[in-house]
Amino acid sequence: MWDTVKIRELQQAIRVIFHDRRRSEKIYPDGIYGPETSAAVRILQQMEELPVTGEVDRATWDAAINGHLAVLESTRIEQLSVFPNTDFQLQRGAGGLMVGLIQEILQKVAEVYGNIPSPRLTMQYDLPTEQSVAAFQQKVHLPVTGRLDRATWNILSILYGNL
Repeated sequence: MWDTVKIRELQQAIRVIFHDRRRSEKIYPDGIYGPETSAAVRILQQMEELPVTGEVDRATWDAAINGHLAVLESTRIEQLSVFPNTDFQLQRGAGGLMVGLIQEILQKVAEVYGNIPSPRLTMQYDLPTEQSVAAFQQKVHLPVTGRLDRATWNILSILYGNL
């Protein structure tokens, strides 16, 4: 049986795909595989020309996750004025408002996705913040460094904007 983290990840992926394709159907990442999620899975399966069962097999899971990643890639913003420059990185030991902003964004993403740890708002790039960034990087298939670089910021900000 699926745990709530995986169900929430599936629901969020489908939510992003529906939003990108301007579908009117809504799905909320609550971690419960109920009738609404089953209906959303059937719609996704139909969109992807998969057998329409309402159940998640490997092909359906791959379609949801790959579709989600494709949306993120297609909406990636290469130059964000809030991010200082292309070579800039935040890492353990840094502090200030930018770190606080990152911690707040990570808290919100963790609340919705439920599959990354939520750092406390300390305004310091501490170990929990590094672990949260590393978990996020792993989930979105970026190099896992624990440092916040431009690529991590771009995907994090896009996800936050879609919440």
